[in-house]
Amino acid sequence: MLTLPIVGFTAGGPLILSMGIDRLIAVKYPTKYRYFQEEPKLYIIGQLLFPLAYSVIFLIYGFLVRDTNVKNQIICANPLSLNGSAFQMFTYSSGVIYVLVFIVYLTVYILLKSNKASARFKSVFRSLAVTVGLVMFGWVTTTTANTLSYSISDDAYTAQLIQMYAGITVNTAAASNVFVFYGINSEYREVIKSLLGLKSKANSPLFEASSTMATAKSDANLQKRRLTIVSTKSSIAPVDN
Repeated sequence: MLTLPIVGFTAGGPLILSMGIDRLIAVKYPTKYRYFQEEPKLYIIGQLLFPLAYSVIFLIYGFLVRDTNVKNQIICANPLSLNGSAFQMFTYSSGVIYVLVFIVYLTVYILLKSNKASARFKSVFRSLAVTVGLVMFGWVTTTTANTLSYSISDDAYTAQLIQMYAGITVNTAAASNVFVFYGINSEYREVIKSLLGLKSKANSPLFEASSTMATAKSDANLQKRRLTIVSTKSSIAPVDN
């Protein structure tokens, strides 16, 4: 019954990490990013490999360490769907993933500050940064509460109650993503409108994502530098007398 919820909360962190890696590639290697966009299906599959593998691992591990005593009644709630060691491993690995998320997004922020990226591209990252900040705050509080739940009380039911209520922050943060995207960035706003069947510019042939614009601008600058080098070499070439 809780298979889909397990996939949902286990894939959340890895998906945010994949989103950060996507932004990092777009900023650090814009020419390669444009090349990846020529095969979008393969690129998306590549980005989804880790989130899917992470979810499958915990589905299998959670099933192997499940409570097999048919006399025990188990509360049907998301944080309690992984039993014992599986839940602890999920909590600890989530902490590692969100440390990596912080490092990746901090790197992207530093690169954007040092490079002359377009204002639209920075706006896209700003909305991502806000959502990541909210989700990380939610996961930090949730993970901390989950980790301490067994130390606070020896009663298993009390620990379970702490774990269930601790999920309020992370669920609130996860639910706020679409509102942050819609409120901060015009590109996401148009895409969300198109998904809801509302009048949107996203389906217009003139609509172009800022990441595409950024990589195109980078390609143009690279081509300009190459032409400058060629012209400079031509001007200093030796002339036969």
